[in-house]
Amino acid sequence: MKLCIFGGSFNPPHNGHLEAARFAAEMLAPDLLLWVPAGDPPHKTLAPGSPDAAHRLEMSRLAVAGLPRCQVCDMEINGETRYTADTAKALTARYKPGELWLCVGGDMLLELDRWHDAETIFRLCHIAALARREAEKDALRQKAEGLRKKSGAQIKLFQNPIHEISSTEIRALLKQNKGEEWIPAPVYRYIQKEKLY
Repeated sequence: MKLCIFGGSFNPPHNGHLEAARFAAEMLAPDLLLWVPAGDPPHKTLAPGSPDAAHRLEMSRLAVAGLPRCQVCDMEINGETRYTADTAKALTARYKPGELWLCVGGDMLLELDRWHDAETIFRLCHIAALARREAEKDALRQKAEGLRKKSGAQIKLFQNPIHEISSTEIRALLKQNKGEEWIPAPVYRYIQKEKLY
């Protein structure tokens, strides 16, 4: 079995995330892509006024409904795990995959060796780094080569044709009652109903 971890704070989940997940599924052809919302992201602080973990989990479920071979994993939301290394260990024990892939953005690849227990991540996971910008490519190639030499990391770089918009920008639009075009319709309806952001 080939398993793919697609994690993030998903604050909120938006069309860029969905495009990246579809792209990862197309490139890697996993049997299952697990969309893993972070409960308390250790590498960044959630913006003030962010919805709680339960809301981000529900928005994630609404976002991925109908995405083939994709399901939401609440392992980090329910407190079972917090760090990616622990999630990778738990998923390895649960699914016993022949291949476990971790999808990260290009910006995350640049700091991946500083994540908690990075050695475990490199031991258990192949890394798929999705670069959003052409300008990132050289820095990512150098970083990937360094990680291969230093940690034996197995890394593939992909140029990902996703929308150039961030969750930060989308949250700012939502505060102005805008941004509907960047968010899956069921998620936008949920945001409106629950008065989030």
